[in-house]
Amino acid sequence: MRPKRYPLAALIVLCLALIPTPAGALGLGVSPGTLEFSAPPGGKDAKILHVINQSGSSSGFEVYAEGPHADWLTISPAEFTLNTGGIQEVHVALKSPLITRPASHRLTICVVTMSPDLELRFGAGVKVPADVQVITDAPLMPLNWWLITAAVLFPAIVAVCVTRRWRSRSQAVPSPDGT
Repeated sequence: MRPKRYPLAALIVLCLALIPTPAGALGLGVSPGTLEFSAPPGGKDAKILHVINQSGSSSGFEVYAEGPHADWLTISPAEFTLNTGGIQEVHVALKSPLITRPASHRLTICVVTMSPDLELRFGAGVKVPADVQVITDAPLMPLNWWLITAAVLFPAIVAVCVTRRWRSRSQAVPSPDGT
């Protein structure tokens, strides 16, 4: 028995491989290629993403976050239009929840453009990885304990010294009869 051949499937795959990708045709660029955030629980961090219109015409852009913790990111502006060669700074701000464990999280920032010249409204996009590190304040924790310890012990030591000095003076004072 001869194995089945799928000439139609092979032809479709070959045709798809020869079609240029819309991202290259629309001329979308982003910089940097990866964003790295680091913040303690309840903390903040911010980065700037540059979106570049490398196409030959004005285009509209949309920027949004994907992933299990996409709500931790605020993107501004989320939608804008750029002329040919235009560059837009997009501010991406992280605010980690106050109650969360220190861990690494991977989010994706999507930048999508739609060419107004195409009838079928094909769009192109770039996915920018966003690595989020929720960290502990470990380097500051020993300092905080020293400050708390000093704040408690210093007044206690001063109180003990003042009390002893007061007692020693009251014992050393001669009585009025000279004894």
